[in-house]
Amino acid sequence: MARHNAALPLTAILLAGLSAGCLNPFDSCPTEGRTMRAESGMTADAVVPATATDDSGSASVSFLQFRGGKGNQKSLSWFIRASVPADSVESVHIHAGLPGETGSILYTFRGGQVGPDDVITQRGPTLWGGSTEGFEEMFDAVLAGEAYVDVHTLGQPDGVVRGQLSVDMHSDWHDSCT
Repeated sequence: MARHNAALPLTAILLAGLSAGCLNPFDSCPTEGRTMRAESGMTADAVVPATATDDSGSASVSFLQFRGGKGNQKSLSWFIRASVPADSVESVHIHAGLPGETGSILYTFRGGQVGPDDVITQRGPTLWGGSTEGFEEMFDAVLAGEAYVDVHTLGQPDGVVRGQLSVDMHSDWHDSCT
């Protein structure tokens, strides 16, 4: 399955837009930011309990957070694709948990599900509200390797495909204007 990363352009746009106020070298830059991107292959074997299908997929999730200046600003972008009939998908989540564990839901993806009849493609950006509740917990779980993406269908409510998220890019808090 081809990998697609729709999150990077959103990240670049948000970085440019949020740091634009720091262009004057005489102004202080009160904003700092951090980013993270995590990816995963998804298989039926990784579901707990494993499902007896040949379904598979991939997930890419990007986080962007700024603090300072005018408060906290957070975004989450994702691209999920799986060989699961789109009309059977009930939900797609990020869960807390290690491989082989069933964990609590940290985030429910909300966005358009498109594609041919036998494939789900789910993508979208979310701008988080002023509170960091939930975002910090999810960010930390993904960063620690303790989070997974799970696609749930009507016929497989425990999940039809699942994949442990692995961080492939991370920058900790830094001055967003440099």
